[in-house]
Amino acid sequence: MGTTCKGKHSSNSKRPSSHRLRRNKKCQHRKYLVVSHKESHDADRRHVTYSRVPEQWLIYHDQGHYRILHQRLLEDLFVSAQAWRGRYVFTWMPGERITNGLWDILPTGGGNFIFQNAYYRDCLHTKGSFGWVQALPECHGSDFEWEIRLADC
Repeated sequence: MGTTCKGKHSSNSKRPSSHRLRRNKKCQHRKYLVVSHKESHDADRRHVTYSRVPEQWLIYHDQGHYRILHQRLLEDLFVSAQAWRGRYVFTWMPGERITNGLWDILPTGGGNFIFQNAYYRDCLHTKGSFGWVQALPECHGSDFEWEIRLADC
């Protein structure tokens, strides 16, 4: 899979571009979306968390939605059926595409976006429980808004 780090994100683009996903400016602590390097949930799923050190994600158009892929690990971001105070969000480690790994990226204004899972319709929340990122059905307000920044390669 080719990667480009130049140009703007476009819904018509077939080539993925590398991005950093950061919680919106209204959040008290500006942290980036990253995979957990401490532990995986099981053999197939890796937890997603926050860090002050950014990691890069590939965002590309697929089946009328978007896929969000961790650039280094090549793992899809997805929402799990597993839930406790919101649905769990993981990356899929086996490598093949996963049905619940499709997202709609909805602009909210001011350069922020909401990531809504196309399968469950829950949205990526900027505040997690116990350090893990979750998806919730509400999808409204600044707690669901993320910045997408083109990464420097």
